[in-house]
This record gives sequence, C-alpha cells and structure tokens, in this order.
Amino acid sequence: MGRIYLKAEDLQKFWDEHQSECSENFLKISHYYGYENGSKRYSGLEVSGVSRLVTVCMLEKYGSHNYSEELGKMVDTPPVWNNETAFWALENIKTGKLYRISGGHRDTTFNLFLLDTKNIDGFNSELEAPNKVGKATEKRLQQWFDYLDAVEANKAEFVRIRDERIAAFKKRLEETGLKVIWNGNNCGRIEKGMFTYKFEFYNDGTVHEIWEKNYEGAIHNDLETFLSLPK
Repeated sequence: MGRIYLKAEDLQKFWDEHQSECSENFLKISHYYGYENGSKRYSGLEVSGVSRLVTVCMLEKYGSHNYSEELGKMVDTPPVWNNETAFWALENIKTGKLYRISGGHRDTTFNLFLLDTKNIDGFNSELEAPNKVGKATEKRLQQWFDYLDAVEANKAEFVRIRDERIAAFKKRLEETGLKVIWNGNNCGRIEKGMFTYKFEFYNDGTVHEIWEKNYEGAIHNDLETFLSLPK
C-alpha cells in the first residue's frame, strides 16, 4: 500500500510520531541487503562536506489476513508500517537526497540512482549517464547529482504533457454528451446505434481510436467522423 525509505538514524523519531501505525518489530532490522563489507566497498564515494554513507531502511505499509484463535476465524488487520530491509546508500549532505549504489559484487566503480524516484511507463531518458564512480571527487559526484536531477525534471515534463493530452481528450469526450463505457482507466467505448467508437490511451497520452459498424466490422479511426454518423 505504500513504500518509503528512511535513514536508520531516523527510525526512532518515526516510531515516536507514528507508533500506532507501525508493526511491533518496527525498530528491529531483520534483514540486511548486501550489507557485509559494504562500508569498505563504498568508502570511496564519501567526500567530506559533500556525501556520506548511511544505512537506509525500506519501509512498506500493508495489512495482513491471519487466523484469530480468539475469534476462531480469519481476520483482516489494518495496514501498518513494516521495516523490511536495510542497505547502504549515499546521502547528498547539502540536499539530503538519498541514492542507491548499484554495481556487481566485484565492481569497484558504481552507478547511482535516486531512491525516491518513480518509474513512469513509457518514459525513457535520452540523457547520457556519467561514468561510473569509485574514488569520488566533489566534481564527479556533482555530475551524477545534476544528471539525476535532470532525469527527474524530464520525467516530470513527460508526465505533465501526458496528463494534459489525456485531460484534453476526456474533455472532448464529455462535450459529446454521449455515455462513455470505461474499461479501466485507459480505454473505453461509445455506442451509437449500429456503430461503436473505441479509444485507448498510450503511455505518452496519445490516443489510439477506431470506430466500426457493429455488424460489418468496417473500421475507421477518428472521433469527429464517428460523431457525424447517423443514429
């Protein structure tokens, strides 16, 4: 139901503020991912006043469906925050942003990825990533920080354009005054006499549309022509 990343040093504060929403074992880190020898492997990424290695916990919020001996039946428990795993991450001291360190088991140079980034279907960054970094300098880390900020800015612009396209098309549909039969959030149809108009949103907000005679299967592909058809 939800996922956040939190520095281990901030767990107690989170617990104090949200104890009623946390599992009983919230403060216990039960699983460490790639943690052994990590501080030594990644030590070259630390630059005084610029970056530092921190232990980060992945928190997930979910409920459960368990058998209650008291009630003698399966019951649902409300969702709570669970401390799933911990791993090393790199913190930008100036901004507080956290970065996942990515590399093979024997690698000595690494890629960085923002921890709180979201995957957006259809978005592909065309920016060229900096070279992997091992023994870091402020300049080399700043290249990574700037690159990842630029990727996020491009992603936000992609989402803005996508949402504008979808909103504009939905407005067109609404203005027809006809009933739209939705099939999920991304596709639907309008039935008008012997004709059916179908549409589907692509990941970038563009629309695939067709209309056809229900009984002959003659296919066309635009809303305006469909609206001009006789009932």
